Amino acid sequence: MNRVGYGAMQLAGPNVWGPPGDPESARRVLRLAVELGVTFFDTANAYGPRTVNRLIGQALRPFPDGVIVGNKVGAGRGADGSWLITGHPRTVRRQVHEALEDMGTEISELTYLRLGGDTPGIRGDVPLEDSLGVLVELRDQGLIRRIGLSGASPEMLARAQRMTPIAAVQNRFNLLDRSGVQVLADCERQGIMFVPYFPLASGRLTGYAELTGPARRLGTSPARSLWPGCCAVPRPLS
Repeated sequence: MNRVGYGAMQLAGPNVWGPPGDPESARRVLRLAVELGVTFFDTANAYGPRTVNRLIGQALRPFPDGVIVGNKVGAGRGADGSWLITGHPRTVRRQVHEALEDMGTEISELTYLRLGGDTPGIRGDVPLEDSLGVLVELRDQGLIRRIGLSGASPEMLARAQRMTPIAAVQNRFNLLDRSGVQVLADCERQGIMFVPYFPLASGRLTGYAELTGPARRLGTSPARSLWPGCCAVPRPLS
């Protein structure tokens, strides 16, 4: 798997809500990413909601050999567009089935459980073990191939590993926000794929003079000089 993946969050409408203004352009972007060698896509039921998963299914199914889509469940949206942790077992189960339907596939190559361990003040009201137990059950039924975590603290990762192998962890991580460094170290030590989200800090990194020199040496812009680090993959998913 290539070290650079494609985070599909912004393919939805403004504020990641509803459909994009030009759905066909969004589908073309996804197809172009595959043509350029991207083999890992990151998405979630909450993007839209369900909008981005449908676009991925429309654009890429049947998924080319070697392409893996990582989908997050356990998160939702309020009526005002707010982001929620929704780890109730019934919700997790429903979202897995919705994602399979939206992407037009019979099995999820990678399903993350969204947690709040990387965001101060955000905690779900359902024990991790209850939510994760649903993914373990669905994996045993053949609907999920690999289980991951999103927004995991080191303690959450350790708790999850007492129940099941964890294939990937996705946490917020970039040059300005190093809060995930301990989880990154744990993943590196154990050979778990680490997928940083907001790797470019939504464009805020480009104003730092420290990036000007590396960008000049690479013959590119400060933003583009950061791209090779957007998906750190210690080893291929198996």
